[in-house]
Amino acid sequence: MKISDEQLREALSLFRESVHELHPHGAARPVRSFAAWRIIAAAFAMLAVLAALPLYRHRQSDLANKAARIDTQDDALLREVESDISLSVPPPMQQLELLMAYDSMTNAERTK
Repeated sequence: MKISDEQLREALSLFRESVHELHPHGAARPVRSFAAWRIIAAAFAMLAVLAALPLYRHRQSDLANKAARIDTQDDALLREVESDISLSVPPPMQQLELLMAYDSMTNAERTK
């Protein structure tokens, strides 16, 4: 079955009229190009980065505060250990050391 040019034109015009009747604003919505989708995707990516930036900065400041607090605790512990090491006897035995030193002194030294 062969279709003549006249039949083809009539079929296409009927199709065109039916499309225009279904869509009241004329032509259908234009299809966006690939470049437009790339711009939209880049805009959403930029918004995501801008939304995440304050969270990242807050996390970094929390980590810095925690590190400073740990350094302070480490310094205090180090000073305590150094003071314990510098003692000639452990703290519980210091009274005994003073008593022994007192006993070893002569009477002349005690009366001064």
